[in-house]
Amino acid sequence: MSSNGASNGVLWIRRRGANVLHAYDAANISTSSTTQPRFRRDALGTTVRFNVPMIANGKVYIGTSTEVVVYGLLP
Repeated sequence: MSSNGASNGVLWIRRRGANVLHAYDAANISTSSTTQPRFRRDALGTTVRFNVPMIANGKVYIGTSTEVVVYGLLP
């Protein structure tokens, strides 16, 4: 989970088999942002077991078997 104080909560779930990081609106978990843009720019590499996404400075960091992937808002 992450939030901006007491608002804008996000529930993060990593699907290991599919190597996908899902972001759900914590107030309405039926709202998800899992759409991959053209050319899979946001593709997540092969993740490792028990790896938890870390949230800091408005970005989401998740380690894979070969790199650290960083997600954030585009300008």
